Amino acid sequence: MTHVSEDRPPTGDSDHTAIADHFRSVDSAPADYAVNRPASGTNGFLIVFVGISILVMCVRTFLIHSGLAYVPRDLVLFAEGRGNVEFPLRMFIALFFLTYALFAYSNRWRRLFIGVSLLGKFAVFCVVVDTLSGLLHAADIISISMFAGQMLSGLAALAIFPHTLLRQAQLPPQGPVPESPARIPLSSFLKLACCLIIAIAGAVLAIHVLSGVVDVLKNWAILGGIGAGVFLMQQILASTTAVLGFRTLRKSRELHFSPPAAILVPAHNEAHSIGATISSVDEGAATYPGRIHLYVVDNASSDTTREVAEEACGTAATSPARCWTVRPRARQSP
Repeated sequence: MTHVSEDRPPTGDSDHTAIADHFRSVDSAPADYAVNRPASGTNGFLIVFVGISILVMCVRTFLIHSGLAYVPRDLVLFAEGRGNVEFPLRMFIALFFLTYALFAYSNRWRRLFIGVSLLGKFAVFCVVVDTLSGLLHAADIISISMFAGQMLSGLAALAIFPHTLLRQAQLPPQGPVPESPARIPLSSFLKLACCLIIAIAGAVLAIHVLSGVVDVLKNWAILGGIGAGVFLMQQILASTTAVLGFRTLRKSRELHFSPPAAILVPAHNEAHSIGATISSVDEGAATYPGRIHLYVVDNASSDTTREVAEEACGTAATSPARCWTVRPRARQSP
């Protein structure tokens, strides 16, 4: 055990570095992959994103109400006859990607590539969705609303963002894949499906029964402007899964986890105490609900350590015990 004096005077910057890296380990922060980035990077990204979003929304609102220029409510194509856009979701996603690329931890060319990659993938997906929706609507096959198109583009952004980051990140090589990976039980999927059904039914019921309250909350932007049902379903789903997780956690705490264990006792010339040691381990094993196996390793003792250990192992009542003798290797002549 190392004793640290609290009244020790500081000796320089090395102490501050040691304190800052006190909880840093090789596993949590490998030198070739970890980046010691200050908190100002994340805070600056959030502040700039909020500022740009507010500025763009103000300019957009001014141009719409002044009539100086035609500004669409969102970055959509072929919107005729497919409903109105209530919230500029795609615009906010594009601003998020752009701001992230500006604050990405890399050189300017890599940041430019990340921004072009994020915006390019998102733009291609939106164009494909809008084009197909417009063609299907013009052919009177099916009419996909603008709200549905925005939701699809939002879900696509959730996949585009991590995919692009993982493609550009410097990661360690992948380890071996287990031959028989753990399978998720079917009951877990059934429980999640039940939570989803409850969330959808609860949102529909709230919209139809409490329509007045929902409209008031929507006007105050508490339930969002895209659709009250989406936010209600999200909150109900989060609540039901949280209750399910709490029940599962409480049930798991009631279970007794007692895997089999092995105890190694190295000994060298300890004939005077090895018997008491084995007896103490045997007494402790009686309080453990799992199986314990005791191994005594005689490290080339010159006294009667092995004999005493074998006698004590033979009288062990709780834990099976074995005694091994390690002999020193003969030295080779140079």
